[in-house]
Amino acid sequence: MTRTSSRFVAIVALCGAFSASGAAAAQDRPSIAAESNIRVEVTITETQGDETKTRTVRVTVAEGSTGQIRSIYQKGPDDSADLPGRNFPLFVDVTPHRRADGKILLELSLELTIPDRSNDSLRDRVQVAESMDVFVESGVPMLISESADPLSDLKVTVEATATVLE
Repeated sequence: MTRTSSRFVAIVALCGAFSASGAAAAQDRPSIAAESNIRVEVTITETQGDETKTRTVRVTVAEGSTGQIRSIYQKGPDDSADLPGRNFPLFVDVTPHRRADGKILLELSLELTIPDRSNDSLRDRVQVAESMDVFVESGVPMLISESADPLSDLKVTVEATATVLE
């Protein structure tokens, strides 16, 4: 029995796009200048057993603006199991705000779907969705979160670095 699958990878980066309600919320945030760009690097590490997989995404946005990264792996139908195609998104949204004290208020949200590595069917998946606001120092990496899969030894960590580009 042969298996056929098609792979499709789509990557879209949308920088500086935020809604009117987001603009109103941004006006309430403490800021010193909206004339700087801020590069945000987000590193997501999955650890399961002895296997570690790391993904890093970077986006540069104007201070106070929102950057979005949308990356989707799409697996086609699996003929052997008569399964529909499966999507495995990696979505990251960031909005950095520089403060008068030099710190950066970083609004970060992410959505990630991780395939079960114990089999090839890609039927079982773990979905991670996180959203947080944290204060970070420019150029200094910070561990933002650690989460765990409730049914396995999978651990997901998120580290972020926001750097003001003068």
